[in-house]
Amino acid sequence: MRRAFLFALSAAFVLSLTTAAFGKLPDEKFQELEKRINAGASKNPSGIKQDILDIGRDDSSRAVSVLVDINRKALDDMDVVAVLQRALSSMSSNEAHRAIVSKTPKVADYRMRIILIEICANISGEESTRAISSCLDDRQDKVAITAARALGQKGSLDAIEPLIKQMEKMAKKKQSGTRLYSDIRRALEQITGQKDLYEAQDWRNWYNAHKDKIVPGGAGGEIETARPVVGDIKTVSFFGLQIDSRRIIFVIDVSGSMNVADPPPENWVPDADLGDEGKGTQLEKEKDQTLKKKLEKERENMKDPKVWGEKRKRIVRTKKELVKVIKALQGTVKFNIISFSDQINSFGKSLQKATQSSKSSGVKWVEKLTADGLTHTDRALQEAFKDKEMDTIVLLSDGAPTHIGGDARAEWNGHQDSQQIIDSIYAWLQKENKFRKITIHTLGFTGANFEFMQKLSQMTGGKFREIK
Repeated sequence: MRRAFLFALSAAFVLSLTTAAFGKLPDEKFQELEKRINAGASKNPSGIKQDILDIGRDDSSRAVSVLVDINRKALDDMDVVAVLQRALSSMSSNEAHRAIVSKTPKVADYRMRIILIEICANISGEESTRAISSCLDDRQDKVAITAARALGQKGSLDAIEPLIKQMEKMAKKKQSGTRLYSDIRRALEQITGQKDLYEAQDWRNWYNAHKDKIVPGGAGGEIETARPVVGDIKTVSFFGLQIDSRRIIFVIDVSGSMNVADPPPENWVPDADLGDEGKGTQLEKEKDQTLKKKLEKERENMKDPKVWGEKRKRIVRTKKELVKVIKALQGTVKFNIISFSDQINSFGKSLQKATQSSKSSGVKWVEKLTADGLTHTDRALQEAFKDKEMDTIVLLSDGAPTHIGGDARAEWNGHQDSQQIIDSIYAWLQKENKFRKITIHTLGFTGANFEFMQKLSQMTGGKFREIK
C-alpha cells in the first residue's frame, strides 16, 4: 500500500515536471488541441475558437508557435482573429513572451505581424521595444503604422532613436507628408511630451541636445524645446485640423441641420474665418495698422445676425473651407469627397490625383452641395471604406447618426435610433479596420455627438476638433 502510494506520488511529480517544462497542459491534451486547430483552421475556422483559447492556457512557446503559425485562412475570419489575439494576450510566462517577441518581425503574414505588435506593446522590456521598432520599416505601411502607434503607447525611451532614424530615412525619400511619417511624429510626442517638432532634422537636433535629460512623457517640463527648422513638409489644414496624408477622403455631412447659422465667436471677422477661432490670418492682418480700424468696424457689424447669418451657415462655411483645402492639395496627394445625408454621393468613383484639372472639378462639385435630409453616417463610412487605396478619412458632421430623425435627446445620444447606429459603427469598425489601419479624423459643429466623434478618432489614431 505504502509502495503504491509512493509510486503514484513519484509519477505525479514526474508528470508535473514534464508539463511545467513544456506548458500547463499534458502532452496528450496539447497534441489533441494542436491537431484540431491545424485541421480546422483551413476548413472551419469558426469551429476552433474554443480550442484556440484552450491551447492558450498552455502559456508556453509551443502554444505560441501553434497559434502564430496557424493557417492563413483563419485570419480571414475576424471573430477568429479576436480569439487568437485574446489567447496570445492571455499568456504571461516569460517563455511565452520571449516566443512572441522573437516571432513578431519574422512571421510571414502581415496580419499576424500586426497582432503580435499590438501584443508586444503590453510586454515590458527592451526586447519587445526592439521587436516593434524593427517593424517600422516593414514593407506593409499598415504594419509600420501599427508599430509606430505601439511604440507611442509603450512609451519607452529606447524607442526614440529608431523612430527618429525611420523619420530620417523617410525624409530622404521625400515621404514627410505621409500618414506613417505623421504617426511616427505622434509617437515621439507621446514618449517625450514635445509638441512643436515636425521634421526629422528637428527631432534629431532636439534629441542630440537633450537625450540625457528626457523623462517619459516629458514630465517636469524642464527641457528647452529646440526651434523647429523650416523644411519641406506640405500638409493642409481643414478648420484648423492638420491632415498628414496623401490618400484622403473627405466625408461631409450635408443633412438639413447644416443649414443652421451659428453665432460668431468673439473677435470673428469673415476674412479670418479659417477655422482657427480668430488666430492666424486675422492676427497677421492686425499687424498692419492700416487695416486695424477696418477690422474693428467689421467686428462691430458682425454683432448683427443680419450681417453674419448667411456667412455663418454650417454648409456655407464647410464649402468655403473645403474649397480652400482642395486648392491647396499638393500634386503627390490623391483625394475624393463623399457627401452624405440620407443620400450618399461621391465626387469620384475612386481617389483622384490632385491635378489642376481634378482640383478644379472638385471645387465645382463642392460649390453645388446643398443641405437636406437625415444623417446616415454609417453608410457614408462604409462607402469610404470601399476604396482600398485611401488611408485617411476626414469626417465632418453637425449631428448624431440617424435613419429616422425626429426629436433629439441627451439620453438617446442624439435621436431615438442614434445609439444603436453608433454601437453598430464601433463593432463594424473594429473588424473592418483591424488590419487596414485607416485613420479617421473628426470635426464637429455644435449639435454633433462629440462623444461619438472623439471615440471614433481615438479608435483609429485620428484627431477630433470642435468647430465653433
